[in-house]
Amino acid sequence: MTDELRQPDHPADPDVPHGLVQDLGAVYGDCGPIPDQLGETVAAQARSHFALHRRRRMVLRLAKVGAAAASVALVCWLGWPEPPSQMPDMPAVLAVVEPEDIDRNGRVDILDAFALARGLETPASLQQGWDITNDGRIDLRDVDAVAFAAVNLQRVSIQ
Repeated sequence: MTDELRQPDHPADPDVPHGLVQDLGAVYGDCGPIPDQLGETVAAQARSHFALHRRRRMVLRLAKVGAAAASVALVCWLGWPEPPSQMPDMPAVLAVVEPEDIDRNGRVDILDAFALARGLETPASLQQGWDITNDGRIDLRDVDAVAFAAVNLQRVSIQ
């Protein structure tokens, strides 16, 4: 019988898989019998070590859950702050909308040219302010003007 198939003389720990015992035996060979007291001491220390880590992980999980619950409770107790109806300390700011900003989102980009081009397909949806070239007609020249404004690198930004 080979060393790999030989069963140990003492009963194996039920917590250790049999395949692990065989693999370790194949790597390290037969080290001889281990006194029961030494084996029990090592196993007890390993269980104690892993139990400590398990307790730490549990405490951290509970701390996270507790912090989240405390945050929710604090918000519920204090209530959501109401936004002020008017901010007297802040100066009124007027939005500057460029004529090329077709979708009125505050910036001129290629999507504005695309929106204008799509609007040309349904003339009823065209607006008078979309005549970018001021020639009295809304056509592909206006789409080109918006596209040029979208990619123009010398556009001045108002801060």
